[in-house]
Amino acid sequence: ELEEGLSSHQPVYITLNASGTDIIQDLSTADGCLLQEKLNGLNKRWAAISTEVKDRHRRLEGDSQQRSDLKNQLDEFGLWLDKVWNSVKAVHSPPTEHDLKELK
Repeated sequence: ELEEGLSSHQPVYITLNASGTDIIQDLSTADGCLLQEKLNGLNKRWAAISTEVKDRHRRLEGDSQQRSDLKNQLDEFGLWLDKVWNSVKAVHSPPTEHDLKELK
């Protein structure tokens, strides 16, 4: 959602910078400096927001992969537990060494 907002506002950002730069040329030095400062502030905030959105996206992708890996490990562990449980239920006498090796 943040990435979409950033993308949808990028044309406005680009237009503001281009228009501001054109206007600065027609202003007095003092007014031009003031507008340039505002544009610089806008550019810094845009860069900070863009960086933060990209960083969050990377973190979320990493979290998603970690969740997927954990789910796979849990699934594998669940299968192993089922195998052990079925083996325990099937064995009426103490397990043999062979039975124990199969569980590994």
